[in-house]
Amino acid sequence: MKTIIKLLFVFSLPFIFCRCADDGIHYEREINVPEGIYLTGSASQFSVEAINGKMNVIKEGTLVALNTWLTSSGDFYISLVGPDGQPVYYGQGALLQNDNSEVPTYSLAPGTGGFRVMEDGLYQLIVNPLLKQVNIVPFNFRLTSKFELTEDGENELFLQKPSYDHINHVATWVSSGELEVILPAEFSFNYTDNTSFDVKETDTEKYTFSSMYTGTGGSIKMNVLTEEYAELTNQSQVQLNLKNKGEYKVTLQYEVLTGKFFAKMTGNEIIEPEPEGYPEKLYMIGDEFGNWNWNSTNVVEMAPVGQLGNGAFWTIKYFNAGQGIKWASEKSDAESFASLGTNVNYVVGSNGRATVETSGLYLVYVDMNRNLITFEKPAVYGIGECFDGQEVSFDLSGQNFSAVTTTQGNLQMYATSDYNNRDWNTMEFNIYNGQIYYRGVGATLEPVPVASNIPIELDFSQDKGKIAVTFASPSDVPSTAKAIYMVGDEFGNMNWGSDGVISLDKVWNSADRWIHINYFNAGTKLRFSTSKIFGDGEFTGLTNNVGFEISDEGLVVIPQSGTYIIFVDLGSKTISIQKPVIYGYGTAAGGNNEKILPFTESSDGKTFSVTLPNGGRFRIHPYIPAFDNLNPSFGAWKREYAVNPETLEIYLRKEGMDEPNKDYVWAANTIITLDFKAAKGIIVLLSR
Repeated sequence: MKTIIKLLFVFSLPFIFCRCADDGIHYEREINVPEGIYLTGSASQFSVEAINGKMNVIKEGTLVALNTWLTSSGDFYISLVGPDGQPVYYGQGALLQNDNSEVPTYSLAPGTGGFRVMEDGLYQLIVNPLLKQVNIVPFNFRLTSKFELTEDGENELFLQKPSYDHINHVATWVSSGELEVILPAEFSFNYTDNTSFDVKETDTEKYTFSSMYTGTGGSIKMNVLTEEYAELTNQSQVQLNLKNKGEYKVTLQYEVLTGKFFAKMTGNEIIEPEPEGYPEKLYMIGDEFGNWNWNSTNVVEMAPVGQLGNGAFWTIKYFNAGQGIKWASEKSDAESFASLGTNVNYVVGSNGRATVETSGLYLVYVDMNRNLITFEKPAVYGIGECFDGQEVSFDLSGQNFSAVTTTQGNLQMYATSDYNNRDWNTMEFNIYNGQIYYRGVGATLEPVPVASNIPIELDFSQDKGKIAVTFASPSDVPSTAKAIYMVGDEFGNMNWGSDGVISLDKVWNSADRWIHINYFNAGTKLRFSTSKIFGDGEFTGLTNNVGFEISDEGLVVIPQSGTYIIFVDLGSKTISIQKPVIYGYGTAAGGNNEKILPFTESSDGKTFSVTLPNGGRFRIHPYIPAFDNLNPSFGAWKREYAVNPETLEIYLRKEGMDEPNKDYVWAANTIITLDFKAAKGIIVLLSR
């Protein structure tokens, strides 16, 4: 038999060299054949041992594999080359019993006829040299989904038999010669009935091969096919996403020379309008969500998806097994329900209440138009500038999600449901003032600027979120700054990206002293920054902190309701938050003593008023004890405020400005009221 094999080898040489010249395969015959396992034979592209016919090691010593085009008109052999460089040829032995009819397994038999396949196609050959076995797996590709892919209700769409380009060595599958209707769904390319299959590694152990190919995108949002070829992978569980129903043609290719799969989808979308006429709100109640009391604040209001009235809603919560749940469009038992017809991953008990059978964190998606309620494993992603333009999957530990920003920029986040094929932002959310805020069907969310390397933490069960910054220590806060900003739960919703962020005023001829006057409610929390970015230049306390306390989460806390001066002196590392006395002086006040005429504070602490005893010029300045004994001194004119008599705007005199209202003559008996929260004054002239 050795002679026959050698004759096959010799007589094949002219054939392979001739064919290589004709078809451009450019495979070079190995003269001194390296140790390894090879594919040869007239059914293959390799009539002799060639480098591109060498099988790839999957598991050292037990498994090697090769994807290759085989024809039904010839046969092929498995060539085992030892250290001596001499090939030993194995042909078809007995068909062995296994658990998968799609993966026929044969013994390797020396000195027998070659293997044959029933039809031309791309095959995966998996050889076990230890057990002397070969698995021959045809690439019978189909689109597979747990949803309907066709209007006939099928969730599989088989591709046609492949063709082969012998010049470029590319195998190609197409869904149809013409466009066909494919429904919106998540799907993958599978070449077996399941997403994986097992082959024997030893007599007692098995090795699992993935037979599912999908896109390389990190999430459903990114994993889409377009009219351009995109690379596929069998190392991801993220499904491909077809957003809209349409008439499409799917093309899949395998490049033999690179060993890579690619796919594209061409055709036309059929845009269908959103459903209408369904409730605009949906509530979830249960043993753990309000304890069946509709007036409880623990009843969950689910977030709408896409458009009001389309009947789609979502939430993420922790559910304990056996605990009852219901839903209603109004806070009433009258219209409550536990099922819409299709129940996914939950059951309805004999008491008519929904429940999960396994405790855990779930994403609940309700679609009234499709009559379904589904409990899914939640998937949350971060995107945008703070993740360097990439899509980052949040890690789930227990009940909480977390991720860490990679670059400075705006934070955006969203969740996904297998049953929502709309844009990613229909399930968008963000963190404002420690709370998770769901976009729903509202306008674009305010930007949330975050520095790099900042942990983002999410607790959906409590609707809590945290941008876990570390505030700068006093020694790390600069002694001067170009700007000082302030944000709080009542000023910008604790978000540096808000238009409500306060810019402190720089006092005259100083880059280290900053001031702001406003009304604050008791318990208001504040933080400061030199950059308006979470985690960059943020501080809440310096060496000397006067008039306030720091909360457990490190925020400034206003002790009592009232009007306060926020005074930041970077030079002396001091933050003072004190209630001011407002003084007026000048001829209208009766003299130039800076404290000659104090304003009267209203009983609620929101305004300050004074009646001018005389006519003439009038100047205003606030005072707090922190201004005493400063070095250099902080004179009244450096912190002078004024009211524009025409616009009624209250403003601080800044460096380079003339004396405010220098040429304005105030009338005697004028009442001036200052409202620092509104930054407006009220001027009333009493009749004489």
